[in-house]
Amino acid sequence: MSNAPVTGAVFHSILRDCLETQRAPQETEIQLIACKIWQDGFAAAADKDWHDLVPGSREYDYVIKAARMAFGIQ
Repeated sequence: MSNAPVTGAVFHSILRDCLETQRAPQETEIQLIACKIWQDGFAAAADKDWHDLVPGSREYDYVIKAARMAFGIQ
């Protein structure tokens, strides 16, 4: 897994900013949150980096959905 991890501080900063300002997240922010969810919950067991997942795959879609849920959107 070669890409730099997203830190917890970035994760919380993005979520806090969107929720406090009541703005919709940008697609890049959803991707960053998805990356953090993947690296914390699935990357080691799957032995895959977030950037190795294929958009549209079951794993990818599952984690994108989780990231969107973290922002309170569908």
